[in-house]
Amino acid sequence: MRITVMAEHKFRVGQMVEIRQGADECAPNRWEYKVLRLLPRVAGKHAYLIKTIHEYFGRSVIESDLGVADSSALSNSNVLPFGR
Repeated sequence: MRITVMAEHKFRVGQMVEIRQGADECAPNRWEYKVLRLLPRVAGKHAYLIKTIHEYFGRSVIESDLGVADSSALSNSNVLPFGR
């Protein structure tokens, strides 16, 4: 019998992240996003639903396209609740 262990997501719900430069050409650089939901794997990679106050929609992104947001710039006021 073979047992496969799945690695855990690197980021958690509620954590502030940023999209790595060049990862998403439609996303402005240096905006902070809040992780709203952990999504099923996409092509074997962890995925997330993220949202920023500057946009009315969420984005689904894979883990390798995200980095931890600069802690000196964190502000929960930059993120609207999902669905607004």
